Amino acid sequence: MKRRTMASLGKRASVLVLIWSVLAPIDGAGGGEDRSAVRVYWLNGDRIQRAGVDGSRVEDVVTGLPAERCEVAGCGLAVDSAGGKLYWTGSERGAGGAIRRANLDGSGIEDLVTTAADGWRGLLHAGDLALDVGGLKMYWVDWGHGEIRRAGLDGSGIETVVPNGDWLDPAQGDGFTLDAAGGRLYYLTRGGLRRARLDGSRVEDLSEWFPSGRPRDVAAGRLYLTYRGVRGGRAGIRRADMDGSRVEDLVTGLRRPADLAVDAAGGKIYWTDRLTGKVQRANLDGSRVEDLVTGLRFPDAVALESERSGRRGVSGPAAGRGPR
Repeated sequence: MKRRTMASLGKRASVLVLIWSVLAPIDGAGGGEDRSAVRVYWLNGDRIQRAGVDGSRVEDVVTGLPAERCEVAGCGLAVDSAGGKLYWTGSERGAGGAIRRANLDGSGIEDLVTTAADGWRGLLHAGDLALDVGGLKMYWVDWGHGEIRRAGLDGSGIETVVPNGDWLDPAQGDGFTLDAAGGRLYYLTRGGLRRARLDGSRVEDLSEWFPSGRPRDVAAGRLYLTYRGVRGGRAGIRRADMDGSRVEDLVTGLRRPADLAVDAAGGKIYWTDRLTGKVQRANLDGSRVEDLVTGLRFPDAVALESERSGRRGVSGPAAGRGPR
């Protein structure tokens, strides 16, 4: 009788463990899609600013940034919501580049990767930036060497993921994003869109037409990108399947969209437009375009802070577990 009771308890415990494994949230496994955004951050000339997702309560977070190289080649911005950290890239003319982070309120600024820290070749200009918080990695483009590199979230263990031989093209913009949950890196070359594992292995050619668009974010199994008009023509936002197929125009008639971030749970796309000086948003299908913040000097990178709490997470190109 006692033996039967223990067996029964064991079965119940197994069932409870199974139920918990199905229902419990997996740390770092999502694309930031389970919780809605609560703030939007953006680079604006010599400062990082933020506001509520409706554009209210605009405030400076970090000021005194070197702006001139960002205005030419673009810089990067990323948010680790649950970790409470803000990451950004930048460089000064003649002084090399840097990747820095701070608390979400701008306090406690740290240098993570600098010209000296990046070895004898130096960090010339770090462009776009993305986080794989679940994998404890940050990724960036170094336009000085035409490479995509990564390191630990503290800047340690720098390694090249996409070498110069893949012909990354600064003239086309940053053009890379992470699908960390799927364990994939998407990036733009002169030959079109490519996909690889997060360590740079198993490279696949996806689409040749993508020189007219830049992959910027991944959400709900779709790839979101910005594109520039030919010879000063109108620009916009598109999305495609993860293999580059089934391309849709979502927002058209923009001037020069610089960056975008997707809040899948909130059903919104956020972007900056350099020429109009705006932060804007729309529904995921591109409808109901709204001006959130206007009159900016030179808005560039944009990132979202989610309402996650109690576990690590990141909005935008978000954390996940998959092939490295």
